[in-house]
This record gives sequence, structure tokens and C-alpha cells, in this order.
Amino acid sequence: MTSINKISFTGYDARPLQGILSCGGFPHDSGYLGLINEVSEILNNENVDVFVQNTETVHKNKLNSLGEAASPFWPFTQDRISFLPNKSIMPNNKIADFFESVYGGFDKLSEFFKMPLAKNKKTFEGGNYFFVKDGNKDVIIMGKDETITSTQAERADAFGNKKIYFVTQPDYHIDLSIRPLNNKRVLVHSPKLLLQGIQKGIQNASDIYEKTGDKEIGRVLDKLKVLYEETKTAQGQYHMEERYKALSQDLKYNHFDVIKVPGNIELPDAYSMEYPAKYKANSIKYALNYMNAIVHERQDGSMVYLAGKSNLDKKLGITPEIEEKIGFSFEKMFKDSLKGIIKEEDVHFVGGKKQFMQNLLEGNDASLHCLFSEIPVYKN
Repeated sequence: MTSINKISFTGYDARPLQGILSCGGFPHDSGYLGLINEVSEILNNENVDVFVQNTETVHKNKLNSLGEAASPFWPFTQDRISFLPNKSIMPNNKIADFFESVYGGFDKLSEFFKMPLAKNKKTFEGGNYFFVKDGNKDVIIMGKDETITSTQAERADAFGNKKIYFVTQPDYHIDLSIRPLNNKRVLVHSPKLLLQGIQKGIQNASDIYEKTGDKEIGRVLDKLKVLYEETKTAQGQYHMEERYKALSQDLKYNHFDVIKVPGNIELPDAYSMEYPAKYKANSIKYALNYMNAIVHERQDGSMVYLAGKSNLDKKLGITPEIEEKIGFSFEKMFKDSLKGIIKEEDVHFVGGKKQFMQNLLEGNDASLHCLFSEIPVYKN
């Protein structure tokens, strides 16, 4: 449906992490290191390490020492390698290129983490599956496209005898649409809740504007109305409600607990509220995506949720002061949807310097989860 630049990632549900790995690959002036340090500040407080690989070695929590140097490796680390539950590393041989052969990137990761490289013959596009804990064993949630692009024998070669549950894909990969948590709970984006949330913002802004005549709130109100109509049009055009309903039904049928949230906004053009002439019905972009996230589970079962920051609130003119007046912002809407599941103070939106995450979102239909490969805590 979307994703002009089709990239792929793999991941885990919410479980204790020992670390996450990034492999750089972005221009030195992109603001990438600002994001790395922002993520490190949050996760290091949870005793989760942040690793960054360059051509020479793997750095651990000494990220300022990297300066602004860019790594030549494929930047979307979840696409490049996966840390498997059997304590091995699955390299994506489809993107093994000149730099991998020259610098021995996969081998250096294997040596650093003391994990062997997996030898499966077929490489799977990771964003289309998650490892999920079911009792004391791992199962897999996988997008249905994999039933077309792979055989049962190839899946068995890669994943052994793990049970695989196939689900509907609203988009190119399921990690753009769902986020597994713990205890078989799965966040699923809800187009309906998204529209209801925007309507609430419009009503709140309208009430305050009528009472105060505040011109700044009036401008926010006008932009929210435009956004609502564009979002509603895009949802109808691409049958999003039907797609997400089918996805939720697939998960429920397989005994997963579906938690619906307003987690992303897909528009024909993320800038169309400012530049209507750029509106293209065949060019879907994410204005925000909070589903493509990193989640760490603490020992007590509570979770820390890191999502890529969107500039949508800023573009609409929703400053912290306006948010307080109208009781609405998109970040607030998402946090509110997680009440009783994840504490508000444990939900973080990280963007890096120079609008790094926003540029990634608009340019690649990718967000935070795409940039890192999660390393779970392995039991001896």
C-alpha cells in the first residue's frame, strides 16, 4: 500500500533488553548522533546498553567519542541483522554489499557479541514478523505476505519449530501497524480512534476559541479541520478501517489481546495541510508513527516505550501552551490511550537533532524501531 522505499525490520515483543544496536549509515550532519545520545540517556537509566557499530569496532555507551563520523553500513539495523532467541545473529545477506565484505561487519558483530552467525538459506524481511512470548516459549506473529514469498520449509529452516501466526498486513510490513507488548498484548493502530481523537481536538479548540477569540487557537482549529478531512479521505481511499479490522480479528482468533490505539497517521502527503498543491493521492506518507517503537520490560513487568517524535504538533501550531489550553496534542492523545498499560512518564518521543526522526519518517516511511536491532536478555 505505501512505503516507496521498502525497508524491512524484525523485532521482539516487550521483554527485558540487555541492549540495542545501531549501525549508523547516515550523513555526518543528519542529527543521527543526537538521536543516539537521546535514546542512550533514557535506556542507560534502565540498565540497557546502546551499541553503535562503525568500520573498526562496536562502541558501547561511549557515543560522543564517535564524533560526527558516518558508518558505511546499511542504516536500518533491524533490516541488516537480527538477534535470534537461540543466541545467534541472523545477517540479511540480501543487503550484504561491498562495505560488508571490505570491513567484515557481520563477522565483527559475531566476535563482539560472542554469538555465531545463523546459516539459514533464506533471508526474511524482518519488519513482517515479531517474536512474542507465549508462556515459556517464543512464537511468531508474521505478515501473510510471507506465505507467498517463502515456503514452509524455508520458514522451518530459519525459525525451527516455532509456531507462526499469520496476520493481515495493513501496510508493507506489520511493524508499521502493530506493537506487541508483554503477556500476548498487542497494540494495534485504530483508524477509527484516530479520527475520534482529532474530532476531540477540534471540539476542544472550537470551545476555547468561541470563548476567548484567541487567534492562535483559531489557526490551530483551522489546521486540525483540514487534517481531519485529509485523514478521513485517505482512510476511505485505502480501506484502512477494513484492513485494521481484519488484522485485529486475526490476532484475536489466535488468542492475542488486542489493544487499539491511535498510533499513526497516513496521508497522501504529510505536508498537504501547508502546501495543498503537493497533494498526491498515490503518494502515501506517514505524518506520525508511534507504533514503530522500542519497548523495554522491567523486572516488575512495567514497560518503557520509545517512539519516534513527529513534528505534526509543531506544524499545526500546537505548542505546550496551546496543548494545555485545549487539552489536546497528538503525543497526549497517544499517551492517554496507554493509560493503565504504560505510565505516562515512561512513554518517550525521541527525535534527535536537526529534526532527524521527522526527516526519516517523511523520507523513508521509517521510524525509531527501524534504526535498532533489539538484543534480549538471554537466560543461561
